[in-house]
Amino acid sequence: MKRNIIILISAALMSAAIAQTGRAEFITRMSGAGKAKAVWKTRDSATQLQGELEVEGERMARNMAVTVVIAGSSWSATTDALGRFRITQRYNSAVRPNIGLGTVAVVKNVAGATILNGTFVAK
Repeated sequence: MKRNIIILISAALMSAAIAQTGRAEFITRMSGAGKAKAVWKTRDSATQLQGELEVEGERMARNMAVTVVIAGSSWSATTDALGRFRITQRYNSAVRPNIGLGTVAVVKNVAGATILNGTFVAK
């Protein structure tokens, strides 16, 4: 009898863990010497972890190298002839930036000076 109860409880817990999924979406609108927006989306399940980061900037100097720093991770881009840049990064594992409410996003120029910044909020 005890064995059957333990098996039923174990099966119920495993089913709940497999069915458990999590979705989150955060956004920041950065301002300063130009304008930028970053969106972080996650879709996690018990068998797969997915995340996507999109960063878009505009109204910046032409052909300028920039570095986007979020949660200790950084990505580089160069603005085009219209002063725009775009970064898209996808993650399919647990190795990804830890972005959540209140995470600060910063865009820096080649000299390391902050030209844009903002804070992530729920979308």
